[in-house]
Amino acid sequence: MPADVTVCVTGASGFIAGQTIRELLANGFSVRGTVRGEIDDPQYAYLKQLPGAAERLELVPGDLAQSGSFLGKTMCISNANICAELGVEFRPVRETLVDVVGDLIRQGHLQKFGN
Repeated sequence: MPADVTVCVTGASGFIAGQTIRELLANGFSVRGTVRGEIDDPQYAYLKQLPGAAERLELVPGDLAQSGSFLGKTMCISNANICAELGVEFRPVRETLVDVVGDLIRQGHLQKFGN
């Protein structure tokens, strides 16, 4: 895997995202994970303790349910997929997806969306 490949995982503190990050790190990828809270919050400590995390994991604040949350951030995304529904307390998934993908495209971070 090229050393310059960085994978963005949204909702890094979630169960599926955490397991995804573990596998990505184990396979040599660099990972940029988004979290809703402050990146130094103790609830994210387990992510920082994963093998390879000290060298290849960066946590950044970002909330898929908040328009503009990714503006001004370097996400280094070459391909994006939304893998799970956000939940009933958030705006409809389609509206949120349009906002986030639009923000990434406007910043030139997204080269491909979907399969």
